[in-house]
Amino acid sequence: MDSELALTRTGLVTRLGLSAIAFVLLLGGTFFGSDADFPFGPFKMYSNRNDPNGTVRSLRLEGVNVEGELFAISAGDVGLRRAELEGSLPQMKSDPKLMEVIADRYAANNPDAPELTELHVVVRIKTLKDGKETGEFVDKIEAKWTKP
Repeated sequence: MDSELALTRTGLVTRLGLSAIAFVLLLGGTFFGSDADFPFGPFKMYSNRNDPNGTVRSLRLEGVNVEGELFAISAGDVGLRRAELEGSLPQMKSDPKLMEVIADRYAANNPDAPELTELHVVVRIKTLKDGKETGEFVDKIEAKWTKP
């Protein structure tokens, strides 16, 4: 059967109205929105670039075992994505006790790994020159948890 269904006037008005609402939300979010408003606000992570002669920040986790040895911990070792870790940094800085959950997850996910006595969130700040890394960097501990 070859039959075409015509769009009724009510259907047309409904579609145009919904399209207009979506357009207004997108337009308003573009100028006044934030990441929290996505998809109606800009996802700023992709909407700008670093100064080619500025710096780039990179976050990582470091653990300290009972012997005092420092070792790297990936976000995957604690069951998180890197973006989740980065998004939690302000809360961890203001309340380092929140990092105990990460330490517990590390122990649960890595039963054969050394026991943690400290957990650090380290930000490496790399210097750029003409958009390329110069090799110069500074490591800064942004948050620190110590086992009670």
